[in-house]
Amino acid sequence: MRISKIILDDYRGVAHSEVELGDGVTVVSGPNEVGKSSIAEALRLVRRYPSSSAAQPVKAVQPVGRDVGPQVTIELQSGGYDLHLRKRWLVRPLTELRVSGARHEQLSGREADERFHSILTETLDTALLDALDVDQGESLDQPQLATLSSLQAALSADSDIDATDVSGDHDELITRIEAEYERYFTPKGRYKKTVNDVDHEVEQLEQTVADLRERSQRMDALVDQHATQRSLLGQIVTQEHEAKADVERLSEAAEGLRELRQAAETTEREWAQANDALTAARERFSDREAAAKEVDKASDAAKHAEDQIVEQQQKAADAEQKLAEAQHNLSEAEQALETARAQAQSTAALAQHARCARDLRDAEDRLERAEHAEAQRTAANGVLSANTVTEKRVRRLRELHTEVRVAERARDAAAAQLQVRQLGDVAVTINDETITPESEASQALAVREPMHVVVEGIVSVEVRPAATSSELDTAVQQAQQAFRKALDKDGVTSIEQAQQIADLRATAEQDLRAAESELKAALGPADDDDDAQAGLDAQLERLRLRAAQLRTQLEAQQSVAESASGASSTASIDELERAAAEAAERVLSAEQAEKKARGHHDRLRDTRDEHRTALVRAEEVARAAISDRDRLRERLEQARGEVTDEALGSAVTSAEARLKEADQSRAQAARALEDAHAERIELELDNARQIVEDRARDLAQARDRLGTLQGEINAYADEGIYDRLEQAEAELDSSREHLDRLHRAAAAAKLLHDTFTRYRDDAQARYAAPFRERIERLAELVFGSEVQVEVSADLQIISRTLHGATVSFESLSGGAREQLALLGRLACAQLVSADGGAPLILDDALGFADPERLRALNLVLSRVGRDAQVVVLTCQPERFSHIGGAAMQPLLSR
Repeated sequence: MRISKIILDDYRGVAHSEVELGDGVTVVSGPNEVGKSSIAEALRLVRRYPSSSAAQPVKAVQPVGRDVGPQVTIELQSGGYDLHLRKRWLVRPLTELRVSGARHEQLSGREADERFHSILTETLDTALLDALDVDQGESLDQPQLATLSSLQAALSADSDIDATDVSGDHDELITRIEAEYERYFTPKGRYKKTVNDVDHEVEQLEQTVADLRERSQRMDALVDQHATQRSLLGQIVTQEHEAKADVERLSEAAEGLRELRQAAETTEREWAQANDALTAARERFSDREAAAKEVDKASDAAKHAEDQIVEQQQKAADAEQKLAEAQHNLSEAEQALETARAQAQSTAALAQHARCARDLRDAEDRLERAEHAEAQRTAANGVLSANTVTEKRVRRLRELHTEVRVAERARDAAAAQLQVRQLGDVAVTINDETITPESEASQALAVREPMHVVVEGIVSVEVRPAATSSELDTAVQQAQQAFRKALDKDGVTSIEQAQQIADLRATAEQDLRAAESELKAALGPADDDDDAQAGLDAQLERLRLRAAQLRTQLEAQQSVAESASGASSTASIDELERAAAEAAERVLSAEQAEKKARGHHDRLRDTRDEHRTALVRAEEVARAAISDRDRLRERLEQARGEVTDEALGSAVTSAEARLKEADQSRAQAARALEDAHAERIELELDNARQIVEDRARDLAQARDRLGTLQGEINAYADEGIYDRLEQAEAELDSSREHLDRLHRAAAAAKLLHDTFTRYRDDAQARYAAPFRERIERLAELVFGSEVQVEVSADLQIISRTLHGATVSFESLSGGAREQLALLGRLACAQLVSADGGAPLILDDALGFADPERLRALNLVLSRVGRDAQVVVLTCQPERFSHIGGAAMQPLLSR
């Protein structure tokens, strides 16, 4: 998905704003409150709320005091669709969608909104949009990435993980297991309401039984409480009358405080007015002094600028003369270099022809030896391909067989033991088999499955294995299954057969190593690092190609060598190479002389240009300085004509005297109010009023409690306690049996759910490795080559290791956490970009990064911007000025 344009109309404080976004990195910049964050917010509202919505997030973006509806228009591409969507809320709501691509569509209203969401669902992982949206204040938080289907698919392509290990062919089975588990448990693993209700019912019945048993004892206690409550009621009535008398007395005293407060408030207002007048007078006097200093400073600046013009004119003339001399020297050096290069080219052609002939003879001899060794190597590889069982696989088979034996012994040792001894003549059977009578002898049987013991005509006993026995049986079956699966995988029926095949393979491997050693000796050392890594087959093929190339090269160089010195030249290779080296040295000397002359010329030209620029700048500075000086002088004279400096000083003195008088009056009023103890009287009055309210409430509560006690006493007298107790005990026994059955079923569902969940989580954990590698590749650009990160199974960064020191994510600085969280999102955006991906939106991010880290993060954003769309919203565009290929989009007005 790529967003190409977004338009905001009547959105919060933005009347109209239009931004175009590039396919790579786009930096949208502007001052605070210009509407940058509104861009990210608008993209979320368009997806989440229909135009008919009046939800709080929608109301929040309506302009204050204006009867208009906020409107958002976006243009984007997703899958094979080009979409143009316009949506307005609250006032004359509308939704318009125009779709182009394979099929053109024009929709409006609810139909347009539903079509827009269906296209997004069809063409991208919608959860990815939220994961890559970094709102203000969220830059330190890591996104939830493990459940993103698009990221799972991308990571599967980078690893050996089959996507069905997590959510493929097992979905139907896992869904059924989840459904059974969810009958009993909540997502947090607690019992659901259906189970808790039965549990609660048992608890209630237990409590009911206990209550019924205690009711007869509580009857006497209620009578005693009734008598105590009547005594307390009389005490509360007395306290209420006393508190009302205190309120009446203190209210009369509080009335006299009103006049003192009014006088204090009047003097406070007069003091504030006098203080404001003094502040204003001082500010006017200070402004006049600052204006005079500005005039003096501007005069000095104008004189200095005029002196700089004269100095720069002389420097520019000197630079022009030196540049002309350097141009003449450069022309002579270029001519000498051209002559030396022609001589070196002729000598080098002769040396190259001789070397090519020697290399061809050596290559043909090596090729003959290598092809003989290759035939021996092919025969050994044939034996290896026919026998695939290795010694390592044989050891693995022996380990699995040992695990089977260990599991069987553990199962037998852990099983319960049943001792059976026949004491009489009555027949005893165990699982339908009759025990042979033996005097003073008994049979010991391991209980690994249900056993049925019958004493004819007397008793029948059923013995069931413990839960641990079932688990050990499962362990035996799993070990046997793993052993059989390993045999089938290797195509053998026994460990002995596998050992025979492994021995045959070991002999073939020895023959192969001997042939490869011979082949390596024939091929010789690799020509470069790529040959050393390519393998012997590639080296042999390159040797054949090398011989053919040398033949062709020799034929092509023949005519060049003859034209250089004649076909009958008899000089040796060493002589020709020495002559070529001498010619190359002459070229190098000439190049150094030319480079020196050119460098001197360029430096003088730059110096000349700098002096010209400095002269123009000095002239502009002088004009501006003279203009500022004249303007400031005129403004100062005009101000002095309106009010003199002496008048401003007198105004300050007068205002100071008035403030002093007002301060004395205010202090006198405050002392009078303090002497009246106003705070104590008010506190006592409030306390007395609170006591009246408390006693009235206590009186009502006491009367209610008295009535309640009387009602309970009457109810106890009318109850049939023993009949209710018998019924409650029967209901309790029934509920306990139901709860026991429900707990057993829930335990079985939990065991099955936990087993499959563990299998799925193990498969999902393997996604962490390729995701960690992608993060570390980006992190090396920010933290250096020694950085390592640890990633959990749910794709969260756990810790960072730098220079051998490992620190958990939560313990890192704010800057490091913000940078790692961003790298996780960038890695995700980069991985999913192959399938279209989604834009990464950064709102006011990287505020914790220092300049060095910020420059490195600019490089990372530039790299990710080649594959994914990144939108940066910032009020400091200079922090992102080093992102190569970024489009800069300023928001200049609201």
